[in-house]
Amino acid sequence: MDIFQIGGHTVTWSGEYPLVEDGYCREFRRSFVPKDTRPIAFRCVYRPLDDILATPLLYPHFLGDVYETADGRVLVSHLVHEHHAFAAYLDGDMLGKCFMSPAMTNERLLNADVILNRAGLHRALLFRGAAVLHASYIDVGGEAILFTAPSGTGKSTQAALWASYAGAEIINGDRVLLTFAPDGRLMAGGYPVCGSSNICLDRDLPVRAIVTLSKAETNTVSGQTVRNGTLALFSAIKTYRWALEEREAALALARRVAESVPMYHLSCRPDRDAVLTLADHLQ
Repeated sequence: MDIFQIGGHTVTWSGEYPLVEDGYCREFRRSFVPKDTRPIAFRCVYRPLDDILATPLLYPHFLGDVYETADGRVLVSHLVHEHHAFAAYLDGDMLGKCFMSPAMTNERLLNADVILNRAGLHRALLFRGAAVLHASYIDVGGEAILFTAPSGTGKSTQAALWASYAGAEIINGDRVLLTFAPDGRLMAGGYPVCGSSNICLDRDLPVRAIVTLSKAETNTVSGQTVRNGTLALFSAIKTYRWALEEREAALALARRVAESVPMYHLSCRPDRDAVLTLADHLQ
């Protein structure tokens, strides 16, 4: 992966280990660097990880372990079962140092979905005022409607129902990038990671509404207060939870988002009436 663009930010990947081209990133490739974007640079080279692992463990993390080293805080990930295989230094603004061990011999592991999650692309974007939100993102008449909820609640199901019964197009089944345009409008953008949905398009649209979901026997819609909306968004914004600076940035951005667009809660079944109920409310 050489160069791609996310929500006005240009990301470059270089070094000894190229990423495998895959469906997650193909739509995001660019042949040039736009002049008006903020760069995020990754350079990944070989380096033995023994010296990192010899430092005191700072914090365990489900992606690996966090260490405090002389070069800064580093997340060392388990990309294979037997060995630590990937290390990314987290300097807060620029992701410039990544290292892989000899265990990274399986090219299947070097795709964008795996590496960008572990390298912390979300972190660089968050400190640039952009949040990666766990949500399904649909295009309804040139505006974005976002469904967010814990995994298994029905985000992708509701997105598919809107595609079937309301003529919507699914832009991303699992992730959306939230940014603010210069005029203050909240914008939804594509993101080159989409989980198991395999739907990952590059499109920027103004946000019409954000909808939180819960399962129920009947379909009902209610408004969200700014406080409840902020809490729901904060829980869905991707952060390293051990990083206080990330949590603070995410909370501030979540509140700004909740104050900027209508937020609703949809208690629903996985059926056509759920689409009609929400559509009537949005009108």
